[in-house]
Amino acid sequence: MNYKIVQRDFWHDEKIMSMTTEERYLYLYLLTNPYSSNIGIYKITKEQIKEHTGYEIDQVCNVINSLINKYKVIAYNEDTKEIAIEKWGKYNLIKGGKVMEESMKKQLSLVVDKSLVTYVALNIRKKWALDLYTQYCDKKLTYYDIKELQFRRSNETDSYKN
Repeated sequence: MNYKIVQRDFWHDEKIMSMTTEERYLYLYLLTNPYSSNIGIYKITKEQIKEHTGYEIDQVCNVINSLINKYKVIAYNEDTKEIAIEKWGKYNLIKGGKVMEESMKKQLSLVVDKSLVTYVALNIRKKWALDLYTQYCDKKLTYYDIKELQFRRSNETDSYKN
């Protein structure tokens, strides 16, 4: 049986709490749908999203644009049809192990838009997973480069809140 785990903290995230019901539902769908992967990046068309959610295609486009531009929780490459979930590592990366790591390596190697790998990597806190992602980033980033970017980004977020 295939299933996805969503951390309870998901519902306490400030961005999630500020979303409309429509946005929250689509975001939760993007985290858990049958096309989703072990790496937070996968191919999906807006038509597929429409079929599963029951939203009209205009609704799908509007909510995706909102998740990209207003909340900045996903990235979507229109050309490759790849989607990346910004905080995938925070809500889905629970444990590793040899089988999980091999599966992730294979999936990371298949990502066409490598900038999406960097996008997801910026929110991964577990060193073993971050080490995997840095091998597939669009730029040759080290573990320490990403930690520095994460640090700067968290300071920007903190100053934004004040």
